[in-house]
Amino acid sequence: MTDKMKYNSDEFIRKLQAITDGHSLPKCPFCGGTGYTTPNHVAVVLVADTFESLSIGPSAPCAMVVCQKCGHVDLFALGVLNLLPERGHDKEGKSNDK
Repeated sequence: MTDKMKYNSDEFIRKLQAITDGHSLPKCPFCGGTGYTTPNHVAVVLVADTFESLSIGPSAPCAMVVCQKCGHVDLFALGVLNLLPERGHDKEGKSNDK
């Protein structure tokens, strides 16, 4: 796996700080906590119309912000933040990633 394909939580934090103009994240909506962490792993939220297709449906790779007091998790779509690695495609639009 190349560094280009590896998720970088520091890059996510920089992007989040830029979006919020350096303001602190709001208090946790469940416990009122103000301490957050972000793991160095990506969460994948599966998207489906039926429960039967959840394991094979499209997905939304997300970065996580976790409340350090109660564990509440907020997800941020990496695609919207332009933090997904570029993928190669052939002229028909099919992925040519290996």
